[in-house]
Amino acid sequence: MEVVRLGELQRQHDYIDKRRQYEEIGVPESWVVDPILGTVTVFFMQSGTYGKPMIRQGQDDLASPAQGNLNLTV
Repeated sequence: MEVVRLGELQRQHDYIDKRRQYEEIGVPESWVVDPILGTVTVFFMQSGTYGKPMIRQGQDDLASPAQGNLNLTV
């Protein structure tokens, strides 16, 4: 889980660079928490790459297939 930091370079690093690194080493699920936007973006490994991310915000429910029965509200 990454919490997005302030600043454009830090945001790019948290959203793009780290996602790419996690994907390359095969991390099955990666969460990016953005306190500024109030979102949680979840990337899931599908056939060796991260597919379309799941983005949740507000009172959305958030379930984690990789973490079993972990269910949260954003």
